[in-house]
Amino acid sequence: MFGWIFDKIVMGIELAFAGAWDSLLHKGIGWLAIAILLALAFGSQLLAVIPLVGPLLADFFKPLRKDLLWAAAAVAAALIFMFIGGHDEKEKCVAQQVVITTTVHKKVDKATSPSKTHDPFDNPEN
Repeated sequence: MFGWIFDKIVMGIELAFAGAWDSLLHKGIGWLAIAILLALAFGSQLLAVIPLVGPLLADFFKPLRKDLLWAAAAVAAALIFMFIGGHDEKEKCVAQQVVITTTVHKKVDKATSPSKTHDPFDNPEN
């Protein structure tokens, strides 16, 4: 009994997170890149407190702050364009499904039951 309940729980978890890896992979990497770039741009002066290498790292990232901000903006723009493209594809699939459903309903409504034509494969000797 507990095995059956456990299987149902596992199936529920799998269904809840189905397709989540694509979102985590694409969007998660983008958000992580933005966070790292912004942390380096705005927090580079905080690196100076690290003994020995801190001042060197702070001096290295100081002229790159504007470039890091531009890189973060570029990644954010890429994420926005990915969202727009995904939304457009979803709407396209919905419109295609409406056309397919409408066409099938029209054909089914026109169909006669049972068919008056002879089916060559409907042979009792087969």
